[in-house]
Amino acid sequence: MVVSVTHALEHMRHTIGGGELSVGLDKMGILNQAGEFLVNMHPWRWLVGASALIDLRGVVSASTATWTAATLTLTDTAAFADYTFAAGDTLEIKSGTGATTGFYAVASRTDDDSVVLESTISSADLATGDIEYRLAPNSVLLPSNFRDIIHISASNSLLYGVRLTTLGQIQENRTSQLEVTSSWNYQAAVNYAGSPPVARLEIWPDPTANTSGAFTIFYRAGWTWLSGDSVMVEIPEFIDSLFLRLVRYFTRGYEREDVIDMGQMLTSVMNSPEFVMAAKRDGNTQPYVGPLRGGGAMMGRRSTSGNHGGFYLVNTVGPPS
Repeated sequence: MVVSVTHALEHMRHTIGGGELSVGLDKMGILNQAGEFLVNMHPWRWLVGASALIDLRGVVSASTATWTAATLTLTDTAAFADYTFAAGDTLEIKSGTGATTGFYAVASRTDDDSVVLESTISSADLATGDIEYRLAPNSVLLPSNFRDIIHISASNSLLYGVRLTTLGQIQENRTSQLEVTSSWNYQAAVNYAGSPPVARLEIWPDPTANTSGAFTIFYRAGWTWLSGDSVMVEIPEFIDSLFLRLVRYFTRGYEREDVIDMGQMLTSVMNSPEFVMAAKRDGNTQPYVGPLRGGGAMMGRRSTSGNHGGFYLVNTVGPPS
């Protein structure tokens, strides 16, 4: 059975006795909350496998900008034509007549000629055209349905490399005295920015130019938001009964919170036959992932006789404990 939103709404009405939900309760919101709980309750394999190409955004810098105080707008003709805005971007004002130097959060990109900052660099307009700035988009945008990274690599491993690290290490690298003007080996860490917060990948060093599809990621997707009665719920069929149980429990939890505790019902789902069987089915999708690698199985001794000169296993390796 493939579950539609219409079918899920019927379960919502059925679980409270056939009537409509109380005024003020958002039916679609409840369905999506049930879906979010579903995808977060287990590291499902059916959510793994989405892939995406990740673009790098290059540094924008010049010394010919002007400032409009009333709209917090920095203007430089055609300077931002290749710039793609992302929440969390920061622009550094380095110098300029009447300008206060420092780092400023970028609120938006207006067009090819201008960006809007979140705070002012001067209470007066600055029209001299000598403001020097540097906008280093040292993060990359992740897919809108991103949940967590499974694997990341450079799309062209002959030219680039990338490895995941911590946000602390990224910060240490950015604040060091070492300035890297070009790179073939990047470091990256997932962060959140914006309102509402969205996932992005902080990277170091700063890319020097826009690069399309520089990285390739496999990732675990999150919940696909439901927005209309006619759409289908994007889950595999062996998850149907589990999802519908969650829909019923979320509905009852909101509609009858004075007589039944939603937390207790959701806890019972974690031990339910629907969840146990669905998790087992999901985990058996690929029970074999190849031979053991690393450790004793990869250890060998170079032959001291003959001309083979190769490695071979010198003893038996037992199974995992």
